[in-house]
Amino acid sequence: MKVWIITTIEGDGSEEKPYRPNLWGLNLPYSWIKINDTTALARVSGKPDDIKTLIGTEGVKVLKDSEALDLIRKIYPNADLESFNVYDPELDDIAKRWGYDPTELRKAVQIPIDGRSVLTSQERNVIACLAVKLGVKVGDLEEDVDKGSKHAYNRALARLRGKTGLRDIYKV
Repeated sequence: MKVWIITTIEGDGSEEKPYRPNLWGLNLPYSWIKINDTTALARVSGKPDDIKTLIGTEGVKVLKDSEALDLIRKIYPNADLESFNVYDPELDDIAKRWGYDPTELRKAVQIPIDGRSVLTSQERNVIACLAVKLGVKVGDLEEDVDKGSKHAYNRALARLRGKTGLRDIYKV
């Protein structure tokens, strides 16, 4: 599961404590940009319970894709949502649950598909393999997933999970 958040910046910029977004003690994959001296925009991924904990923390604000893109383009005018894609461990967990080796599925894609990043193309391949195995339709979400939409990505994961629960996660 992926989410865009606004959070504080922690660290002092030293080699021992580099600047990074404050994830409030959670060890989750992220990409980020500095908005100002104290604030970061981060794209964070993790299991639904971890994301629910993170976004339920005081001082963390969840953003829609469009809001994140507006902030990104103020700093990097030519960037898009996909520019800040981040690895999602939940997708690998779902693949393993259904008997796939996610590393092997990712290795199958070494050259990006349709001009997208390698990570996005690899995730698309894992989602497609799982969708075929489970008989789940995700084709309607592919274009938005490719563009970096966290909403479309999370909907695809929810279909693969067999339940959505997205409203429960975002109700904090």
